[in-house]
Amino acid sequence: MADVLVDARRVTRDFRSAGDIFRRPQTIRALDRVDLTVARGETVAVVGESGSGKSTLGRILLRLLDPTDGTVNFDGVDVFALKREPLRQLRRRMQIVFQDPYGSLNPRMRVGDAVGEPLEIHRLAAGADLERRVRDLFAEVGLDPSYVGRFPHELSGGQRQRVGIARALAVAPDFVVLDEPVSALDVSVQAQVLNLLADLRDRRSLTYLFIAHDLAVVKHLANRVVVLYLGQVMEQGPVAPLYDAPLHPYTSALLDAVPTPDPDATREQTTLRGDIASYAGVGCVFAPRCMHQKKDDRCFSERPALRPFAEQRMAACHYADDPAKE
Repeated sequence: MADVLVDARRVTRDFRSAGDIFRRPQTIRALDRVDLTVARGETVAVVGESGSGKSTLGRILLRLLDPTDGTVNFDGVDVFALKREPLRQLRRRMQIVFQDPYGSLNPRMRVGDAVGEPLEIHRLAAGADLERRVRDLFAEVGLDPSYVGRFPHELSGGQRQRVGIARALAVAPDFVVLDEPVSALDVSVQAQVLNLLADLRDRRSLTYLFIAHDLAVVKHLANRVVVLYLGQVMEQGPVAPLYDAPLHPYTSALLDAVPTPDPDATREQTTLRGDIASYAGVGCVFAPRCMHQKKDDRCFSERPALRPFAEQRMAACHYADDPAKE
């Protein structure tokens, strides 16, 4: 069995919405009994539309959010049982790269200071050694070390995201959550940043949780894909079989939404009707939008179990044995 670094079991997270004179407060379930394992050195992609619970899951794994229920173990240690000092030590081993490369940086702080701050907080470097290590980090992520004295607004979006990556790497973590790290960048810059992340993973033996809404972005970086919808796992499995023959109709729809580089190419495309929204029923959360030809009353009355299939795959669909097409 692979060496498991992150092991999350039945992770559930509820949020309480604010009420007003017209509406009562409501409980919104962002994650619903999610199981997730990430092996050491593996890149697991978590994909789904906005509102599917991807970022919430990433933040719970890092203990930036508390779960309503469930457990998270990091290298065999219960993350939510740690007190202040052991938790501070664990923070060195798990970091995050945020989606917005500008919003995640203090506009009044020079980017070199932003990268050096984690080294100071964890007492890993000071003085000339701190300056040297910051410059080395800039060079490692493809930035000119002379940029250390610049402010975020003086850099491009791609350069700012490289600063965010350097900051995450400053304390030499084992596990990095990449929260849609290229979605705010131009397409040409996305490829450069993805290549950088792959190179850093191989060079530093990093473990990634890559959060994205676009399956095309993660295809060449991830080893395994987990598809989330309304806080539930719809499908998961190795990249190649999942992309070649998705088991769940939601995965099919996400793959059909990936643009093709050939403008003259024609292909059958699945169209999802309606938007992602809360589902109060007892059946499959995807049933209201599902386009499977065998969808029936069972889909609305019985929640499908996440069950195993060949090639280390799992899917939560009553009719996953059949082609998930119209």
